[in-house]
Amino acid sequence: TEGAFEPDKDVLRAEATKMVLLGLGYEETACDATIFPDLNTGDWFCGVVTIAYKKWIINGDQGKLYPARNMTRAEAVKILLKAKGITPPEITENPFPDVNKDAWYAPYVYKASILGYVEGNNGQFEPNREITRAELAKIVSLASE
Repeated sequence: TEGAFEPDKDVLRAEATKMVLLGLGYEETACDATIFPDLNTGDWFCGVVTIAYKKWIINGDQGKLYPARNMTRAEAVKILLKAKGITPPEITENPFPDVNKDAWYAPYVYKASILGYVEGNNGQFEPNREITRAELAKIVSLASE
């Protein structure tokens, strides 16, 4: 519903990028629709995607943005830490039982957990579950303090 927050609704990749960057104080820039083949000049999120790409916060998935695809919890944590300029440490153990230390997202999840941005749900992180608006709003709020 337009104008409603809908906290339990999943967040699209374009929405998540905008929530993270604007929540952390970034300003949109001029749109460069040439950076992804599925990005258009008229897209409401083009300016924020452009700045995220130029600041090395996002790089797409196999060369595409997929703006209408839901964002996972692991992807959200990664863009949040990259937007804050935080390099995750090397890790030697699993940060959560469902996050293998060798997974691409494990160092990001570990660092976000150490910083207090994320917690598990019944001991699990659920990295591949789609993140909700409420969850993303909470981690962006904690990261912007």
